[in-house]
Amino acid sequence: MPALHKGRFTPNNAYDVAVVGGGIHGLSMALEACKRGLSVILIQGNDLASGASGIQRGLFGGGFQSLSQLNLTAVKANFSALKKWHENHANSAAPVCANLIANHSLRSAKLVKTGLAIYHRLAGSSADLCRNYSREAFATPYLAYTLRPARRILDIATEARALGADIFPYTRVNTAIRQKNCWQLTVNSSLGSNTNSVNVNAKMLINCCGWLANTFLIDVLGVVSRAKAHARKAGLIYVSGPLDAPPLPLTLQANNKQFISMLAVTPQHYVIGPFSYEDLGDSKQSALAALQTLLSDQLGEQFSQWVKTIHIDEIKWINYAQVSDPSGGVHRGDFLQDSILDLNNPKGGAPLLNVFGIDIAKHTNLAQQGFNILAPFSRECSSHVVPLTNKNTTPPTAFNNPIISRWQTTYAQGVNRLLKDANLTCNSTVEDFGVHFGEDLYQCEVDYLIRYEWAITAEDILWRRGDWGPWFPESGKQMLADYLAQLT
Repeated sequence: MPALHKGRFTPNNAYDVAVVGGGIHGLSMALEACKRGLSVILIQGNDLASGASGIQRGLFGGGFQSLSQLNLTAVKANFSALKKWHENHANSAAPVCANLIANHSLRSAKLVKTGLAIYHRLAGSSADLCRNYSREAFATPYLAYTLRPARRILDIATEARALGADIFPYTRVNTAIRQKNCWQLTVNSSLGSNTNSVNVNAKMLINCCGWLANTFLIDVLGVVSRAKAHARKAGLIYVSGPLDAPPLPLTLQANNKQFISMLAVTPQHYVIGPFSYEDLGDSKQSALAALQTLLSDQLGEQFSQWVKTIHIDEIKWINYAQVSDPSGGVHRGDFLQDSILDLNNPKGGAPLLNVFGIDIAKHTNLAQQGFNILAPFSRECSSHVVPLTNKNTTPPTAFNNPIISRWQTTYAQGVNRLLKDANLTCNSTVEDFGVHFGEDLYQCEVDYLIRYEWAITAEDILWRRGDWGPWFPESGKQMLADYLAQLT
């Protein structure tokens, strides 16, 4: 069993592939490299899933923007990717019938009805979920998926590690020198007591730094890419309120045409967004006023009292990338709706693949396309080797304890490892779980997250490995931070 520690930085001297960036596209690239028989190191400056792809919460579907542009191929592809995600990883993706509150000042009721009919036809059999849905008087049902991208990222990382990937969060590339046959990197880690720089060579380098992609290119690599990632700032609002909320999940459209989702995390806790920074202002007071105005306008009198009594617990800001085409457009209308893979290989030097990933649902396809581009530089890249999986086909054990049932839903087969390490059985009670930090978080789960899911700080656990973040008691946060600080 791995020791309980805050992290170890022990990379090899040489790899086939070095991936920089620990979001969904970076981890997918690392996993794809492993599947093709390549050795890989992944380097992430902060925690895994701490960037835009991991923080996102909301409803994902075929894409209303693509639908409005009559890009029906994109809508169908989005549904296909989401369906595959759910079928293979149900703990991080689930189809739901959501409520759409149409903004008829932007689109007529007839246009919305026609558009959703096309939308559901493109969704195929998945849309059956909404066929017999009890319709609300003020909303229209539509098919969407609730995603937990951070959970998916951690599951990808776990699978990649099992196939041999070396994954190091809280680690940075300080310098990078391109040679003819490899990249020479100096890498520094803040894990544990080892803060010295280490030299690592890699035949191929993949840049998956998201909105920081061009910063990494210019400041560290000294390279200019044909595409550019422009940072945009958006906020997710974590709200508490009474139980008489409108039927969730729901989506509404602001007057600026932005779609806003609202999900219930617990019966009285909700996450709403994304909002642009300009819409919310600099304070919780201004954000609350903007939110209440939007909800009052869209929800109507029926939920006016609920809207008046909600309050903001937290605003989580996201920096995410919008990508302009190689011509260098910077206006909103010039931003691309699809991802870009940009190969940089001047004068036969070691290859650099820049990944400007936009659509998180298509992370697997994007990784496969990336290594198809890199195929000329490595014999292994040309053949997609899918290793045998160790999926357990036996029915899952039924647990009477709701906390253990949550572990099973969240960690899938990892629950067996959690129980074994903590000497627990299906009949164990909370008294056997160790220190209680707050809510339903206990020591045995924290130990599991440190050993197997790269958790280092209290924020790593509360925000990215669970939904406790904005509502966790302050005393519990301090207890958790103190417990983590004593581990070496």
